[in-house]
Amino acid sequence: ADSTTDAPEPMKVKVLETKVLHEKAGSVDPTQDVNLGPTKKDGLHLVCGDGSVLELIKVQPATRKAMDARSFVNGLRGKKLKW
Repeated sequence: ADSTTDAPEPMKVKVLETKVLHEKAGSVDPTQDVNLGPTKKDGLHLVCGDGSVLELIKVQPATRKAMDARSFVNGLRGKKLKW
């Protein structure tokens, strides 16, 4: 198969802990990219439909143990994460 046209397999992840940040996303489209926050203590930042930012702090991938969001992203080895 041609790897340039193959879409990655979706991954189920249970969100265990979050917080709403008191900042707006600016020009980022709602519910598209999920990125790590700017500091090492930040989790994953998800832009909501109203422009607010939800920080995912703790997640649990299917069939795996719970982990902090930064460890989850490190395990993706550079793959892009979308919501």
